[in-house]
Amino acid sequence: MFFFHAVMRKVTGFPAPSGFGINNLFTLRFGNRKTFNDYMSCGGASTTPALNEISASWPHPRAFSQTVLLFLLVMGGLSFAAVFFGDRENCLEVSVGGAMAFPIAYAMFFFDLNVSRNISLFEIIRLIALGGILSHVIALLLYELSHELIPRDAIGWDAAFIEEPAKLIAAVLLAGGIRDFKWTLNGVLIGAAVGAGFAALENIIYLFPQIESAPRLVFPVIFGRGITIALMHVAFTGAVAGALWRAKGAGPFSFALFLKPMFLRVLLLAIGLHLLNNWLAGMKTNTGISLLLVKQIPGILLLLCSVYVVLSVAQMGLDEVREAQAKQSASQNKE
Repeated sequence: MFFFHAVMRKVTGFPAPSGFGINNLFTLRFGNRKTFNDYMSCGGASTTPALNEISASWPHPRAFSQTVLLFLLVMGGLSFAAVFFGDRENCLEVSVGGAMAFPIAYAMFFFDLNVSRNISLFEIIRLIALGGILSHVIALLLYELSHELIPRDAIGWDAAFIEEPAKLIAAVLLAGGIRDFKWTLNGVLIGAAVGAGFAALENIIYLFPQIESAPRLVFPVIFGRGITIALMHVAFTGAVAGALWRAKGAGPFSFALFLKPMFLRVLLLAIGLHLLNNWLAGMKTNTGISLLLVKQIPGILLLLCSVYVVLSVAQMGLDEVREAQAKQSASQNKE
């Protein structure tokens, strides 16, 4: 693990996530219903904490953990119906539920991570719904405009160069003009929500043909894409948008922000990791040791790299909050 941290820090130039542990991935400490409902109420004039009230440490992911448990119950019920009754409608329900479950759960993790608590749950739902549709439309337009410039084949070389910018453009169009969203962690959450919407729609596109041709493959596709592709989409867009929002700060968006070295580094990393993932997915291997060595182990390493990048950007966001609190405290002491 130390070697992995050292290599990633050398490659990315980002700070390693400091103090992040298993308790920051999942928790069962929800409190009572009223306490949890208070926790979920944020983003309003009376529910957004002041700067000195923000905890700039890694939070316990209460919303993410509740969402995971909820979707496990829902998917368990839908899977039971599909297995024991086996008709097409039940497979359709499992497909739609599974396509949405993983991306939404990942987005809720970044809702927990947004320690400034200035983005409401409704805003996240809006970003997931509109961001998913808008990013797909932009991607389709870019595919049409670039089909002669970027080779299109079964490996999906073009997807990495088109989908990552498309999701980022959607995030900027939907939330770039909101001045209250000035923190790096705001950008991470906005990007993650748009990435979740994109991943959910893409999952549906991949799952529906399975219902017609091979219904028994619905479950492997749901979990395979949910654990890998959906997480990568959310992590990539969260990291890229977080880097862009970090460059923006409290100021307005301008073209110069897209030329900032840190933003370009994160964007190129996201495109590169996406490209490698599609290349691995397109490789043909036999079952057994070749499948394990050539596709599965590299795929897991790519997934870890993706998560590392977005958590590193989130670490910069937490450091940003601490720096702002220190400046505020120093200013008050002078007065």
